[in-house]
Amino acid sequence: MVEIKELLNVLYDFIPDNKKEYNVDEDTDIMTDLEMDSIDIMQFIGELEFMYSVSFVELDDFYKKFRTLRGIRESIIILKEGVE
Repeated sequence: MVEIKELLNVLYDFIPDNKKEYNVDEDTDIMTDLEMDSIDIMQFIGELEFMYSVSFVELDDFYKKFRTLRGIRESIIILKEGVE
């Protein structure tokens, strides 16, 4: 099972220092609200792909889902089940 708390722990490593105090929840827009740069985002994606043995490029709409932890969690579940 993919837990939001687990995703948040990974995300926290990539959040800019000036946003570490931001109250992040499953619906926080990680690109806009947390102002993550493209390098941080790519590293975050890579870490999640490694952790969960998935490849997000297999999803047509991953960019839309990637904006929140809820969407990322749903994407991982879809990929782990092999259903899109």
